[in-house]
Amino acid sequence: MTVKALDKKIDFIVERKLNELLGDPDSFLSLNKQFLRRLKNRLNTTSKLISHAKIVKKYGLG
Repeated sequence: MTVKALDKKIDFIVERKLNELLGDPDSFLSLNKQFLRRLKNRLNTTSKLISHAKIVKKYGLG
């Protein structure tokens, strides 16, 4: 096992144990109706952003 893999595993175990001991601090929170409405609208609309790849192709930058 690499050091990086071991580090990730330790992070995961520590986070899981802290959640077990302390609980999720956001578990009692709820989303307000205005936020939910805006979120649903955003998810139902198409993105107006243009990808980096399309810009590069359009302007011959690549």
